[in-house]
Amino acid sequence: MMAAISRRHVEVDRDRCLATRGCVHALPHLFQIGDDGVAQVIGAADGEDELVQQIVAECPTGALHLVRSDDPTESNSTAAPHGRR
Repeated sequence: MMAAISRRHVEVDRDRCLATRGCVHALPHLFQIGDDGVAQVIGAADGEDELVQQIVAECPTGALHLVRSDDPTESNSTAAPHGRR
């Protein structure tokens, strides 16, 4: 079982996003592609912890990150392991 992400939110690294749309297809209520061609977070993933963690991990460019909402100094707590850096 995966850890709860209730105190985390998803962020998009705009420099890495190539708009492959995997996140949008999996969670259309959470992501959309903006006018600038980059994924945007548009909602909350309440109750979908496992699916959100899976989508973040599967991002082919590593542009999606789970960030702790209760600790502004912590970033990139979970990112795609195969993303480019």
